[in-house]
Amino acid sequence: MKLLLPFFALSLIMSCGSSSEATGADTAGAPGEQIESYLAANNLGEGETTSSGLVYIIEEPGGEETPAISDEITINYKGYLVDGTVFDQTSGRPRTFPLSALIPAWQEAIPKIGRDGKIKILAPPSTAYGNNPPPGSGITPQSVLVFDIELIDF
Repeated sequence: MKLLLPFFALSLIMSCGSSSEATGADTAGAPGEQIESYLAANNLGEGETTSSGLVYIIEEPGGEETPAISDEITINYKGYLVDGTVFDQTSGRPRTFPLSALIPAWQEAIPKIGRDGKIKILAPPSTAYGNNPPPGSGITPQSVLVFDIELIDF
């Protein structure tokens, strides 16, 4: 796992979303249907949906000041598939990344919270890795991804 974290972090920084056409992800249904099913199965309500199809739930809003796309963010996070399979997490050791270099889902959602804020993100493939997941990550093409993120600083 220690070797996977730096690789995954680099993949997060260097990636961007791609086509949202379904190509047989490991969970049946269109991304929107997968997100709706996940929300219902986990009693999370509806969440807020953006124009990109990303759904977020602010668990703790944090401070009033929020990060800009040009900021470096320090976070704790856990990333998993809608079936609960964890593909990466910080395990209590915060990581720092330039927000501008992360996947579109993170760029869109993280500025919605302030310092010490917590957010759950349900990212359709178009805002995550699309057809190009990081090799060896356990993420299949066109996967809907779930992230629990705690914004420590920026």
